[in-house]
Amino acid sequence: MKQRLAIVFAVMGLLVAASPGMAGPPGPPDQGTDNQPPPTGPGPVITTGQQITSLNSRVNKLTARVKSLETQVTGLQGEVSALQSRTATWTAEHTFKCVGLSTSKNVGTGKTVSCAPYICLQTTGHCARKECASVDDCAQGFVCNSAQRCISS
Repeated sequence: MKQRLAIVFAVMGLLVAASPGMAGPPGPPDQGTDNQPPPTGPGPVITTGQQITSLNSRVNKLTARVKSLETQVTGLQGEVSALQSRTATWTAEHTFKCVGLSTSKNVGTGKTVSCAPYICLQTTGHCARKECASVDDCAQGFVCNSAQRCISS
């Protein structure tokens, strides 16, 4: 919207500068004595109606392009919002935490799973692998046997 206004005001300024009888800001005081008007710059920017029509056409094309880009931005904002929502859902569904020494909980669904006879790994929230290296890998009431399995003690 700001871009459209800037374009419109720029064209309006050009049109005013080219319109007969519409004076722009005053130039330097006249130093001559030949009754000529004081110089006001390099000359009119627009000299023909054809150039004005051309500029109006360009403004209309730029305005249409800005509207098109605004529509595209709105669409992209909707897509970003949908992706953020899906990402949050996926993250919640794939995030686990331990809610005891041998219970894993899916944060997104609230579903709990018993890891027994193994422990829940505090670092990931998942149940330990299905073998043990020591009694520390086993849930309370279980021990690690020679086959690297947690068994009831």
